[in-house]
Amino acid sequence: MKDEPASYADKMIEALGEISTPSTAAMKILSMLSDPGTSPKRVAEIISADYSFSAKVLKICNSAYYGRPREIKRLEQGVLMLGFHEIKNLIYTLLAFDYINNIEFEEIHAELRDHFRSVAVTARILADYRPEVDNDVLYISGLLHDIGKVILVVSSPHEYGNYLLHSDKASDQILDKEMGLFGCDHQIIGERLLDRWKIPKEISSVAGSHHALSLPENDTISPGEIVEIANNIVYSIQSGSEIVSNSQEKFERLLDGASFEDIFDQCRIEIENSNIF
Repeated sequence: MKDEPASYADKMIEALGEISTPSTAAMKILSMLSDPGTSPKRVAEIISADYSFSAKVLKICNSAYYGRPREIKRLEQGVLMLGFHEIKNLIYTLLAFDYINNIEFEEIHAELRDHFRSVAVTARILADYRPEVDNDVLYISGLLHDIGKVILVVSSPHEYGNYLLHSDKASDQILDKEMGLFGCDHQIIGERLLDRWKIPKEISSVAGSHHALSLPENDTISPGEIVEIANNIVYSIQSGSEIVSNSQEKFERLLDGASFEDIFDQCRIEIENSNIF
């Protein structure tokens, strides 16, 4: 009997061993941040235990992005300045980028890093127009939506890596290609991976479903649909092409009369500013 796609995904994840494991430091920090009784001082102590993370957090706190008038020298100051929500988003960003470091294919490494960051920023902008969705959830969902591609690139750096570099990024044909190569696609393997990491289901489910989603019958819109729109906006900005028509229709419903051009320009500016990450 032929294995189901989820079974293929689990076998690929298990075959990679430690590569399938997230940063211990990041997961410990995220666990601390989920406890409402945790103090900024304690969060700073946990971050300080990992030199790489602590250096990056301080660097970002002192970047032009936050426009601080004086230098932040202590992590506790940085945690207080950013607040727990922004620190959580930052740790998730460092977690994702740390995981991408498993890719030795330099062009793919740079492309995925840029794409993860850009979709995260764009999804958070779109979330501002939907009060029923959580901005942080949308940012993290956008950041991790393509995490499954990391597993696939590590498993097949030449055939899949080269396909990824030269394929139409906005096309859903990539799912068929992945199914042919691996017996599963990056959505399935991404969701299975994040579930193993015990990432909240509302986030892992977006990794598992963010392609070719049908238009909702009413005015509700799911996080997966917002990330799909963000995905297409980013590809459109990077390629200079028009956004695909299905996303355009979803976009207009999402924004409820807001100017497409204005939001598009806002996304472009925020993506450029987010290069500090």
